[in-house]
Amino acid sequence: MKRKLVSLSLVVSLGLLLAACGNSKSKQMTTLSNGSNNTYRTVVVNGKYLVSKSRGVNLDNGNSITSLKSFDSGLINVAKQEFAPKTYIFQEGQYLSSHTINQWLARKSEKHPQGLNPAKGSKDNPNPEYLQQIEEQDFMTQSGNQLSLRGMVIGIAVNSQYQYQKKADGPTYTKDIESSEAQAAGKAAAAKMQRLRQKKATQRIPIVFAIYQQAGDESLVGGNFVAYTRAEGNQIQHWKKLDYQTKLLPEVETTTTKTDKKR
Repeated sequence: MKRKLVSLSLVVSLGLLLAACGNSKSKQMTTLSNGSNNTYRTVVVNGKYLVSKSRGVNLDNGNSITSLKSFDSGLINVAKQEFAPKTYIFQEGQYLSSHTINQWLARKSEKHPQGLNPAKGSKDNPNPEYLQQIEEQDFMTQSGNQLSLRGMVIGIAVNSQYQYQKKADGPTYTKDIESSEAQAAGKAAAAKMQRLRQKKATQRIPIVFAIYQQAGDESLVGGNFVAYTRAEGNQIQHWKKLDYQTKLLPEVETTTTKTDKKR
């Protein structure tokens, strides 16, 4: 099997460094791009970019496409605070399958005992579905021709609104969710996601959990990352506040700035 490492930026503009190596059973060639202090190299297997096993899995709950896009791109910026591009290699998530993510995003029930969203509640006053999307990013280091998992980032997108119907084919109602309420639900979910530690590869690595506050359905800009934590073991000690602001500009679709604050 051939494995390549390439930059997130345009590969055609990069000079490539080729390194051939082998073992007793097979020969493997690793290709490294010229990286930078702010750009991750990424993993390509057999000439194809290695995509996440759960890419695109989220609840269909009327949230803006802009929010979903800024969640995906903004998670990289959070990752850079803990996993420097000059040291780590980026890989889309390979440890959480689509089935697992769907199980976690489900409402907790006998059918879905691992569900991280609350049980439905009454028709007139349903419990919100707080979690909208979960995304995994992996961070590797290289020794010779071997890549090893050394860190992981889990993005948790929480809703600012919840849409529901009191009866089938009836009108759709929108319920606002307080930011503090949504963040609390995200943090509680992160603690339960420590079940990731059951996998051998993830038992001892640092796992960063980042909470993203979704924008409403009619918003012209995406939501914002509001907090993150780095868990070295089974316990989450504290969260750091984030002030990521996504704004609409005439020249481009969106731009994101940040200010980090320690709680």
